[in-house]
Amino acid sequence: MSSQFYKEVCQKCSNYTQVVHHEAALVAALKTHLQVPDSLALQPLLDLVVQLARDLQTDFYPHFGEFFLLLVPLLNTQDTELIEWTFTCLLYLFKFLWRHLVRDITQVYSLYCPLLGKDHKPHIKNFAAESFAFLMRKRSSGVGRLLFEMLKGVQKQFHSCTAKVFPIMLSKLGPAAVSQEAAGKPALPWQQVQEALQDTLQSMAEFTSRSHAGVIWDALITASTEVHSRWQKSQIAGPENHLADHQDRVLRLALVWVRHKQGDLITNPDKLWGLLVCLLSDGPYPGESGTTLLELTSDLLLSEKCSQDVAQISKLVTLIKYLNTLVTSISHIQPVPPDCYIYRPVKLPLLAALLPKPQYRVVTAHIYSGSETFSDKQDFFYREVRKSHSKKATWSTNISVKVNRRDLLDSSMKSTKHFSSSDWGKTFVVSFYGEEGLDWGGLSREWFQLVTETLFRPDTQLFRRFKDDNQGLVHPNPDRPLPVTKPKYYEFAGKVVGKCLFESAKGGSSRQLVKARFSRSFLAQLIGLRVTYKVALRCLIGQLYVNMKLLWKPVTDLIKSHACGMDLKEFWSVWREHLKQAAEQAEQDLYKPKKGDSPSDQPEPEDSPEDFFEETFQDVIANRSTPDHTNFRHLLWTAMADFPDNCEPKSRDLSPLLFQFFDNEYYPADLAAAPAQDIRKPQESKTDDVIEMDQSGVEDSDLNIKSDQLEDKDDDDAEDKDEEEEDDDITHEDVSTADKVSRTRRKAASRSLVVHLTLFSKFKSPRSLYLEPRLKELYFEMLKHREQDVQRAALACLMTYKAPYLTPYSDNLDRLLQDKEFREELTLFSIDQESSVVQQEHREGLLPVLFRLLYGRMQQKTGEGTQGRQGARVRTALVLRFLGGCTPEELENFLDMILAPFAHLMNTDVSCVELVRQEATSLDLSAVIPLSKQQGSLATVQVLLNKMGNLLQGYIPRMFRLLVVMVTSHTRILDSRHLVRKNLLQLVKKVRTLAMRRLLELFQQHDQYSFSRDEIEALFTGVVWPQLDQQRSEVIYQPTPLLRLVHLWSKNLRYHPLLAKSRPDQPDRNLIDDIIATFFTPTSAPPVVAMVMEVVGHLLLESESEDAVDVEPLEVPGCTILCGETSGKDSEAPIGTRLLLTHVAAILGHLRSAVQSIGAAGGRQNRPKLPLSELNILSRISAYVKDPRQSAVLVGLLLPYLRRPAITDHSAQVDILVTVGNLVRQVPDPKACWEQLATMLSSLEGREPRGELCKVFAAVAERDPSVREISTIIHDLNTWDRKRVEEPDYDTRLSAFKSVDQAMQDWVAIDTTFALPIIHNCFHIVLRIEDFSLRSNASYCVTQVLQKMEATSSTQEEYKKVVQGTILPLVRKGLWSRNESVHQESVSLLAAVVRTFSSRQYFQGLAQLTDEDVEKDFYQNITHIQHHRRSRALRRLITVCNTGAINPSILQSFILPIISFILNDLKLIKVDFLQHEAVQAVGAMAGCLPWKGFLSLLLYYLNKLTEKLEGQKTNIKLIVAVMDAFHFDLSVLSATSEVAEDASQEDEDVLQEVEGTPEEEKAEEEVEETVEEEEDEEEEDAVVMETGEEKKKAEAEMIFQTLTNVVLPKLHKGLTQKVKKL
Repeated sequence: MSSQFYKEVCQKCSNYTQVVHHEAALVAALKTHLQVPDSLALQPLLDLVVQLARDLQTDFYPHFGEFFLLLVPLLNTQDTELIEWTFTCLLYLFKFLWRHLVRDITQVYSLYCPLLGKDHKPHIKNFAAESFAFLMRKRSSGVGRLLFEMLKGVQKQFHSCTAKVFPIMLSKLGPAAVSQEAAGKPALPWQQVQEALQDTLQSMAEFTSRSHAGVIWDALITASTEVHSRWQKSQIAGPENHLADHQDRVLRLALVWVRHKQGDLITNPDKLWGLLVCLLSDGPYPGESGTTLLELTSDLLLSEKCSQDVAQISKLVTLIKYLNTLVTSISHIQPVPPDCYIYRPVKLPLLAALLPKPQYRVVTAHIYSGSETFSDKQDFFYREVRKSHSKKATWSTNISVKVNRRDLLDSSMKSTKHFSSSDWGKTFVVSFYGEEGLDWGGLSREWFQLVTETLFRPDTQLFRRFKDDNQGLVHPNPDRPLPVTKPKYYEFAGKVVGKCLFESAKGGSSRQLVKARFSRSFLAQLIGLRVTYKVALRCLIGQLYVNMKLLWKPVTDLIKSHACGMDLKEFWSVWREHLKQAAEQAEQDLYKPKKGDSPSDQPEPEDSPEDFFEETFQDVIANRSTPDHTNFRHLLWTAMADFPDNCEPKSRDLSPLLFQFFDNEYYPADLAAAPAQDIRKPQESKTDDVIEMDQSGVEDSDLNIKSDQLEDKDDDDAEDKDEEEEDDDITHEDVSTADKVSRTRRKAASRSLVVHLTLFSKFKSPRSLYLEPRLKELYFEMLKHREQDVQRAALACLMTYKAPYLTPYSDNLDRLLQDKEFREELTLFSIDQESSVVQQEHREGLLPVLFRLLYGRMQQKTGEGTQGRQGARVRTALVLRFLGGCTPEELENFLDMILAPFAHLMNTDVSCVELVRQEATSLDLSAVIPLSKQQGSLATVQVLLNKMGNLLQGYIPRMFRLLVVMVTSHTRILDSRHLVRKNLLQLVKKVRTLAMRRLLELFQQHDQYSFSRDEIEALFTGVVWPQLDQQRSEVIYQPTPLLRLVHLWSKNLRYHPLLAKSRPDQPDRNLIDDIIATFFTPTSAPPVVAMVMEVVGHLLLESESEDAVDVEPLEVPGCTILCGETSGKDSEAPIGTRLLLTHVAAILGHLRSAVQSIGAAGGRQNRPKLPLSELNILSRISAYVKDPRQSAVLVGLLLPYLRRPAITDHSAQVDILVTVGNLVRQVPDPKACWEQLATMLSSLEGREPRGELCKVFAAVAERDPSVREISTIIHDLNTWDRKRVEEPDYDTRLSAFKSVDQAMQDWVAIDTTFALPIIHNCFHIVLRIEDFSLRSNASYCVTQVLQKMEATSSTQEEYKKVVQGTILPLVRKGLWSRNESVHQESVSLLAAVVRTFSSRQYFQGLAQLTDEDVEKDFYQNITHIQHHRRSRALRRLITVCNTGAINPSILQSFILPIISFILNDLKLIKVDFLQHEAVQAVGAMAGCLPWKGFLSLLLYYLNKLTEKLEGQKTNIKLIVAVMDAFHFDLSVLSATSEVAEDASQEDEDVLQEVEGTPEEEKAEEEVEETVEEEEDEEEEDAVVMETGEEKKKAEAEMIFQTLTNVVLPKLHKGLTQKVKKL
C-alpha cells in the first residue's frame, strides 16, 4: 500500500506550486490510505497530514473536518504508539489552524459533541473537552456562545430546557439567599459571569424573534423581582451593597434585550413597566444600579416598537423624586451622572409633563449642551434644511447645466450666471459639450467633484492651504493674482458649496462632498454670521496650555488661519499681549524655586511624618496643576514660524522679546554664553537663591582633556582640604542635584532659543528689522554654540541676508553641521591658498562664519552621533588640521574669536605688570567673566597648545597675559572668599588650577620663548608671590599647581634663574628659599616632600648635564645668584647647586630621617628602600657638607643601609659610596667606619661599586696616613686590566698579594686594621673570581693570617673579631655555594681554621675529624675525586656524631652544608652508596641536635616534598632518617595528661622560618648571623635542658604538642598534596 501511495503522489508534490495545484488529489490520497485498517504506514501518513496542513494553512482548513473524523477513531485502540502519533498529529493541526477553528466555532462544536458521549474512552473525552476549552478561551465570547448553543433550538425557538436552565444562569450573577462564603463555597467571578451572559443574550436576541422571546423576558423579570425583594428585606436589617450590584447585573442583561432593534423583543411591556415602577417607587438603588435603572427606563421611553398608553406613562410619576435629585445636582454645577445623557429631544415633551418649568429648562439645556454628537447636529441641520425647502415647488424640478470640460470653471460660471436662488434649489442635469449622455446622477456628481477640486486647488490661487496635504485648512488667498481678483469667483464658490450642502441634506444618492477643510472664520462668513475674531483667537491661544501634543498642531493651524484672515493690527493686539505675558510667566517660572528645591545656604527643616502626610493629602485633594508657561511660549513662537510674513512687520515687538529672553532666561540658564556672572553671596533674594543653584551646577569644560581629569583630584585635594570646615554644608549630593537642575534648564533654554531664531530665519528682509545690528552680532555669537540645532538656526538667520560671500557655500556649511558628513566635507572644503575652493574675494566674509561654526563643533561632545568626549577630541584634531591652511593673519583672527571674551585681559598696549595690578585692584565680583566660560576657554587653550605648536609663536605674549591675569583674578577672589557664594568656591579653585596648568604647559612647550622682564615681573607679582603667601598658612596634602610650576622650572636650565628671583620686600631671599620653607616642613605630606626633593635633584643634576654649556638662561630681574656673594669652591658650582647651598643642612636632615625610618622598618623582606633619586641627591650634595658631626651621623646610617642584601642596584651602591666618600673627608674620626668599609669588600660585587669603595678607602687614607699602605693594597687587589676591560689586572693583583705577605712577615702582633680588609677581599676572590691563581693566593693569604694569629698568640678579642666575626661566617657562606670549586676551597679553609684552633673547645669536635693520615682525614676525603674516599669520610663523620663530641651549632652551620652539597650535586646523585652514606650522616647529625634544630631540619625536608618532583626518593629517605633519629624522652608524660591545642610560639617561629626559606639556597641568609649569636642560642638551649623533673615535663609537653599540631599535619600534607614544581 505504501508503494501505491508513493506512485499516486510522487509526481504531484515536488514543489509548493504542485502541492497547491494538486491539493484535491493529495487530500484524497491521504484520506484513502488513512482508512486502511492495520496499516504499517500510519506514522508517516500522519506526518504528511501535518506537513500538508503547514504548507496550505487556510486552504487546508476546509478538509479539517474530514481528517478530524478520520483521526478520532484511531484513538480508540490499545496501541500506545498509535495513540501518541495521532495526538501529535492533532496537536500540530490545532497549532496551524486554531485561528480558523475559533472563527468557525459552530461547526467545530458539531464535531466535538459526539466525542463527549459515554461511548468513548476517557482519554478521548478528555481530549475533546480540553481542546474545545482551548478554542473557547481563544474566542472572546466563547463561554457565552457555548451557553447559547446549549439553549438554542430550531426555527428561532429555544430548547425546552431553557425555562429551567436560564433562571439558574441568572442566579449566578450574585450571591444566593444563603451566603456562599458562609456555606463554605467559593464565590463566582460575577463580573465574568455577567459578560458571558451578555454574549449569550446578544446571540439569543439575534437568533430568536418576538414571538419566541417570552421565556427570556419571564426569567429576567422573575430574577429582578427576587433580588428586589431580598434587597427590601436587607434594608430593614442593614443595607447590603452586593444585592444592589446583583440587581445592576440583572438590569444590564435586560438592557441588552430592550435595546435590540429598538425594543423589538419586548413581548409583555406591562410586566416590565410594573417592575420599573416597583424598583423606582422604593427609592433609588445605590451606586451603578440606579444609573442602570434609569438607562433601562429611558430606553423604554425611546423605543419605537414598545407600546405606551396613558396608563403606563402615568405610572412614571414616581420618577419625579429621582429627577429632582438630578436637577439639583445640575443646578449646583456638580458632576452630573452619566445617565442624563441618554435622553433625546424627541421625548422632552414627556419630561415637560413630569417636571416643573425651571427644572425642565435646566435639564434640557444640559442635555442639549452635552449630549449631542456631531452626527446629531448634522442630522438636525439636514432636517431643518429639508423642512424649509419642502414647501417650495422647486424641490423636485430639474434644470439643465451645460459646461465645457476644457474650460470648466468659466463655462460653469457662465452657465449658472442667470440662476436665481430658486434655480439653485432645483436638481441639476449636467451635460458636457461634445459628450452625449443622460444624467442619472453620475454626470452631476462628476461635475461637482471637478468644480470643487478646481476651485480649491492651490494652483488656481483663489484659495490657499495652510498645510500641503488634504488636511490643511482652506482660506481665501490674500495674495491672489489680478486675473482672479473678481468677487464673482468667490460668489460662485459660495454657491457651489451651498448647493453641495443642499444636495447632501436631501440624502440618498444625491449627497455631494467638498474635498476641502474651511477655516472657521471663512465658514462663519459663508453662513452670514458676524465673526468675533478676538474671542476665537483667545480661545485658541488658551488651548495651547492644554498638555496634549496631538492637540497643538490643529490649534496652530487654526491660529494660522486667523492670522491670515484677520486684520493684522487686530490680530497683533491680541497676539502681542500673550507673547509678553508668556515671556513674563516663563521668567517667573525660572526664578521660582521648584518643589523640593531649597537655597543651598539654608538647610531644609525636617518635617514630621504627620506634616508630610498632611501636605501630601492637601496636594491630592487640591489637584494643583501648574501651567507650563515655557511650553506655552514655545508653542506661540513655533506658530509664528508658520506665518512669518505677518510677523516680520512687528519686529519692534519681537526683537526686544528676543533680547529679553537672552538677558533674563538664556544667560542665567547657560552661564557659558553669558557676558558676566555675579558670584557674590545673595542678599536675601529669591532670585539669587535660584540662580545660585544654576551657577554652581556648571558642566565640565567644553573640551575636557583626559590629562585634566587625571590631575583634578590631586590638585583639588591640595587646595581644598583646608576648606573642609567652610564647605561642610555643600555636600556631593547637593552638587549632583544642582548639576541635574542646571543641565535640564540649559537644554530647555536651548530649545527655546532655537524656536526664537527659527522665526527670525523666516524673515525676508533682515536689514529692515528692529535692532538689526545687535541681531546680526547675536547671530554670529550663536554660531559658536555647542549645539548643532542652535548653530543651524543662527546660520539660517545669516543666510537671510543673502550675502554674496555666504550664499554660494550654503550647502558646504550645512554639511559641516551634519555628523555623518562632517569629516568628508571638512576634507573637501579646502581653504588652502593653493587648492582652496573659496574664492579669494569671499575669504574675508566667509572665514569668520566658518571659524565660528567649526569652533562650535569642537565644543560639542554629547548628543546622537557625537561619540561623546572621544568624538570631540577627534573633531578638534580635524578642525585644527583644517586650519593649517589659513594664513597667519587668519589664524590670529581665529584665536581672537575664541578668546574674544578675554580681549581686555590680553591688551598688549599696556604693560603686563600694569594689567595684573589693574585686575587685582579693580576686580568686580558682581560682573566677572562666567566661571564656566573661563573653564571652557582654558580647555580650548590646552588644545591649542598641544595641537598647534609653533604656529602659536606669535600669539604667546597675549596668551601668557591671559593666563597670568586669570590666575591673579582668581587668587584675588579666593582672598575675598567671605563675599563669594560657598558653592562657587570649588569652581573658582578649579579654574585657577586649570589656568596654572595651562601656564605650566606654556612654559613646557615653548621653552625657547624669550620672556621679557615685564612678563616675568608680572608672573611673580600676580601668580607666584600671592599663592606662596596663601599656601604658607595652609596644610598641604598634595603638590599644588605652584609647586608643579617650580618643579617644571627646575628641569630646564633656562628657567633656573627664575628660582633665584628675590622677593620685592626681601632682596636677600629668593623663590627656592620660600619653596623649601613652605613645603619642606615636618608637617608636609609625603607627596609634597617627594616633589620638593625632585626639584632639588633637578637643580643638582641638570646643572651638570652636557647640554648645560649651550643653554642661555633667562634674564630675570632681582636674581640673587648674580650678586656674586659666593666665593671659592662654591662660586664655581652651577646655578642650581648654588641655590641649594644654604639648604644643605635641611636636605641632609630629611635624608637622615628617611634612612633612619627605613632602618627602623620591619623584617628583611618588607623593609623599604631609599629612592634612587634621593641617593643621587645625597651623592651630589654631600660634596658641600661642612658639618663634621652631621657627616658622621650620615655615614653611620648609610653604611649599614648599604650592607642590606636588598640593595643590589649598582647605581644605588655607587651613589651611597660617593656620598660616604664625600662625608668621610669631614668626619672627626675617619677610622671609625673602617670595619664597616672592610665588610663591604666581601659583599659588593659590581665593578663600579668596588671602585668607589676603593676611593672611600683612599679618602680615609688622606685623613689618616697610617692606613695609606693598606689602602693602596686594597686598590691594587681590585684593579682591572686597561687593555682587556672585562678582565682583572692579574699582575697588579698578584703583586698586591706579595705585598700582603711581606707586610705580615713583619707582624709582631696581629694588625686587625690591616687583616680585616685583606680577609674580606680574599673571600670576595674565593667566592666570585674563577681564576685559579687568584683564588689560590687568596686562600693562602687567609691561611697566613690564621698562622700569624697562632704564632703571635692573639688575644680573645682579636680571635672573636677575625675568626668568629669574619672568617667563619664567610667560610659558611662558601660551604653553601653550589659551585664545586668554591665549595672545596671553603672546606679547605674550614680545615685550616680547625687545625689552627683545634685546642679551643668550640673546634674540638671538628678536630676529631682530622688525622695525620691523609687517607683518614675527613677534610681531605670529603672533597676527593674518588667516591669511596668521600664515603669513608662520611662514615667517620657518623662515628664522631654518635659519640656526641661535635657542638650541635657546628653541625648545623658547617657539617650540614657539606652533606647537602653531596645530596644535591647532579654528578653525585646517581652514586647510590654515597647518597646512602650521606642520608645516614644526616640521621646521625639529627640525633645530636637539640629540639629546635631537630624540628627545623625535619620541617625543611618535609617542605621539599611538595616543591620538586626530582629527588623525592632521596628526600623521603632523609625524612625517615631524621625521624629515626628522634632521641627526645617523652616517657615523663602521663597517659591522661592534657596538652595545649596550640603549638608554642617558639615552634611557630621555627615553622615560619622554614616555610619562608623552602629552598636550600635560602639558607645562605644565615651567614649574617654571628657566631656569638649561635653560642647564645646554645647557652639558652642548655638552660632549657637543665635537669629537673618540671623542666623535663615542660619540654616533653612542648615536643608532643609540636609533633601533633605541626609535624604530623605537615607530613600528611606532603604525602597528599601535589608537587608545585616539576
